[in-house]
Amino acid sequence: MTQLQDLLPVYLCFKKKNYNPWICFLDCLERKRQLHYYEGQELKSFIEDVCEKNNLSPPEVDYFGQSDQGKFEKKYSQQAPDVVVLQGCSHKYIRWIPKASDSKVINMSYHFDVNEKSSLYKIDYNIVTQEKYLDLYKDFRFESRYFGDVKMDHCHYLETPTSNFSIPNKERFYC
Repeated sequence: MTQLQDLLPVYLCFKKKNYNPWICFLDCLERKRQLHYYEGQELKSFIEDVCEKNNLSPPEVDYFGQSDQGKFEKKYSQQAPDVVVLQGCSHKYIRWIPKASDSKVINMSYHFDVNEKSSLYKIDYNIVTQEKYLDLYKDFRFESRYFGDVKMDHCHYLETPTSNFSIPNKERFYC
């Protein structure tokens, strides 16, 4: 669920540019299961509500649980996404690995949390949340960029702006 805070503004930008993203909630870890206490319909309703509040049509949203690897792989093949945006390319307690081998992979990294040896995916593009993290990735084969504090970009979509924090006035990840 914490990843949703980072990925939701990216999704909304895609929708505003008339792309039709497919959102997947994946409960595929043995431990540290962020989705454990949520129902698939509850997550889908949340996304639909965010879209409605932003005057966007709702996307296709799917939830895949602990035993749904085959179901996910079948749907992934049907959807055939050109690009997969994810956060978390390596996990300690993985039950099954969501397929992304037929797509370009954009990773949203918090800090130095991915490398080519431990990644479960072939990363094509890496987005960092702080400019200082760019140097950590300079020797990798994938390009890394900083577009601003992406994890705070969800604040652009609030109905009532909050004023008890500041957002840096640097290059931002705007639509």
